[in-house]
Amino acid sequence: MKCATRQYSRRQIKWIQNRFLRRDFERNPPVYGLDGTELSEWETDVVDKAVRIVDAFLKDDPVPQKRLAQVNASEQLYGQFRCETCSQEFVSHQQHQEHLASRRHKKRVQSERRRQATSTGDPAKQSTFREFQLSIENDESQSSTSDSEQH
Repeated sequence: MKCATRQYSRRQIKWIQNRFLRRDFERNPPVYGLDGTELSEWETDVVDKAVRIVDAFLKDDPVPQKRLAQVNASEQLYGQFRCETCSQEFVSHQQHQEHLASRRHKKRVQSERRRQATSTGDPAKQSTFREFQLSIENDESQSSTSDSEQH
């Protein structure tokens, strides 16, 4: 199967789930799942079952096929996911998790923490940073002194 066909199929499934199975379950028409993966069995697996479902629905008889279950909000994998640090929005939970594990996100989080530590005046972090700066300055001054003594 071509990639574009698979993508189109996934979008259709997401649309059906979002439109009919996530909200106002009782107000939406019943949705039934039929297996159409085997083309040789299309008549018996899809057409015959669909005709029986429609006939039973129109006659107010019990439908021989089980209705698809409602998708609970807690099971919802698609919606709005936002990364405040990077100011990005994601459609799926998986995309959001991949972003949180990315190198770019981790670098931004780290730089944001550094920026907050210096702006809030956290003395422990500032003193550590200042000690680091002084050690670099001392190393530079000692190396320049030793260079001048060698000449």
